[in-house]
Amino acid sequence: MDVLCTHILDTIPDCIRVIDKHKKIVWVNRGFEQLVEKDRGMLCQDSCHHYYCPQSTLGEDYCYFDRIATGDAVPPREIALKDRDGNGKVFIATYSPYKDKDGEIIGVVEYLREITSLARARTALEEQLLRSKVILGKTVNSLVSAIESRDPYTAGHQRKVSQLVRKVAQFLKPEERKWIEGIRVAAQLHDIGKICVPAEILSHPGRLGREQFELIKLHSETGNLILRNIDFTFGFSLGDTILQHHERLDGTGYPKNLSYGEIILEARILAVADVIEAMINHRPYRAGLGLDCAMKEVKENAGKKYDKEVVEVCRHLFLKEKFEFKEPPSAHH
Repeated sequence: MDVLCTHILDTIPDCIRVIDKHKKIVWVNRGFEQLVEKDRGMLCQDSCHHYYCPQSTLGEDYCYFDRIATGDAVPPREIALKDRDGNGKVFIATYSPYKDKDGEIIGVVEYLREITSLARARTALEEQLLRSKVILGKTVNSLVSAIESRDPYTAGHQRKVSQLVRKVAQFLKPEERKWIEGIRVAAQLHDIGKICVPAEILSHPGRLGREQFELIKLHSETGNLILRNIDFTFGFSLGDTILQHHERLDGTGYPKNLSYGEIILEARILAVADVIEAMINHRPYRAGLGLDCAMKEVKENAGKKYDKEVVEVCRHLFLKEKFEFKEPPSAHH
């Protein structure tokens, strides 16, 4: 390596070393000398594993050098090291093939950039997000419990609906973890607007009259009003999902008489899960109608009232995977 190139690479604060096919160090820059506190003369011809081995990086059990030497690409990886005082440092490591004049791979160039501050900031952010998630979970559970305490006949309904909604969401978009969690939370809160409905109507033992039912129907709009200004950061509006969960594809739902193209996917999923759970389980004015009746209802109205794909997924879950609602522990308290 000529003097000018060496000088330029020595001025770079990052760490660079070149390793041959035998995993011997053939050159390092000044940044690497400072990292391991040894000079270039002492380092050259030493085994690269005398200082640290990239095969011990996060989640890997093979040596990067072996992969590079065969021409395979290796994505950047993080390496955690300690200085002489025992202080932890984190580096992002990249590896490139080192070729001779004929283009043959004769070694590996390793480039380390310290990201300790960034890693610490990321860890702090992850911890903050975890705390926020715990707080959100407790808040949601408290809201659900508040609703259920006023409506003992349907205690656990929202939690059960959330079980099915979560399974449907996982089936439709298994890679969208944040979206799956968001729609599960929406299902847990979909009847939050009932907190403003008189308790005597919620627990009415017979069928509701027209005026009573009109009051019940307000719960979708009330739920939207309660939640619409809260930023849940799930990538969709929980308020709109709750507002639309009683809408039907043919425009016969409420409160806005929306049709297929106007109803968001999250609400279409929630609508089917809500109907199935309500039909299977008991209500103040009737006994549970059972799984067969619920499956018949959604099948006959798939593509008419209910999203066809969502119905197909629900039928698959119940009939093929034998999905069952689990009784939420809190429903007994």
